[in-house]
Amino acid sequence: MHRRQLLTALGGVSVVMAAANSRAAALLRKLAPSLQGIPRVPMPMVQTGQGLQLPARLIPTPRSIPQVSQAVLDAPLNPIWTCSPRSSDQWRTLAAQVDLLLANRAAESLGSPSGPIPRPQLESFRLDGVPACVAVPDGQQAGHGLMVFSIHGGAYVLRGGATNLERDAITNALRFGLPALSIDYRQLPDWHQPVPLQDVERAWLAAQTRYPDQRWLVSGVSSGGALACSLIQRQRSRGGQLPVGLALVSPLLDLSLSGDSLQTHRGLDRDILQVEGLLEGAVTLYLNGADPRQADLSPLFGSFRGFPPALIISGSRDLLMSDAIRLNQRLLEAGVPCQLQVFEAMSHLMISAPIPEQEQAVAMLQRFAQSLAS
Repeated sequence: MHRRQLLTALGGVSVVMAAANSRAAALLRKLAPSLQGIPRVPMPMVQTGQGLQLPARLIPTPRSIPQVSQAVLDAPLNPIWTCSPRSSDQWRTLAAQVDLLLANRAAESLGSPSGPIPRPQLESFRLDGVPACVAVPDGQQAGHGLMVFSIHGGAYVLRGGATNLERDAITNALRFGLPALSIDYRQLPDWHQPVPLQDVERAWLAAQTRYPDQRWLVSGVSSGGALACSLIQRQRSRGGQLPVGLALVSPLLDLSLSGDSLQTHRGLDRDILQVEGLLEGAVTLYLNGADPRQADLSPLFGSFRGFPPALIISGSRDLLMSDAIRLNQRLLEAGVPCQLQVFEAMSHLMISAPIPEQEQAVAMLQRFAQSLAS
């Protein structure tokens, strides 16, 4: 559509919307007299013409979730997530503190309420220079059947390094019940876009050579979700090998940060809390002045034609829930089989906590993997 045609169309839409608003206002005026005498409650919001202004209010802990999950929501907030680094040294300090937090959580998150789980066999190596680690569950072997290709999250700055790499491989092997290959791409503050995606793509291509008979399920968490989708979009456009499935948990897919939940869930998400601070700072640093609506950076604005079947997991308090919802819509519009699971009251990545919702999410991931393997 040419620019003049587009402007004409947009002008027509504006006229139609203005007429509809005028009719609605006239209807409200007509109804007002007949509503007199009916008790009313105060309007909890003010319509400003640019959005809704809400008063300060208490958001209670929902009783619709298990008590152990309620306790997680009621626990004190971690001050780590209020940090807003301004220098490279501050970003490195934050990353080191998050590593300590993850180490303390590891025993809980990798365990099982029903008892100990045999530790997968580990092998570390490099894929075309990119650090990688394979975790193979007891009784299985890599190189045949279905394997997970895992891309970790962390806002392009956290969860890197050898220890986290092994932990990510183990976590994914246990979550999916499959051999899992995890990679450790270069990150902020030393490396911004396009380096992380380049590392992911190099590792993906090298993995095809190392495991020529392997079928792949690509898994991405948070910012790893963007890298996963961009990888598939690039491979599809270049005629490369595609995975047979895609599993995303709380994906960050729009670096223009335009999703509705970034505003409506502000302060509700226990892990990200809000756009300002860590998330906005990391995204700005990662973009390095680039247009955030490029598909290689924000795959939500790219094409999803030819994508493999997908499973997307989010939570009703996830700051990035809108990204999950919009991706589900884009995939369905492209004719791609897709399942979206939004867990009640869960924040960003809260299914990683030792709560019943984690067991439910793991069961969903394993059923999805089994559907691809059959």
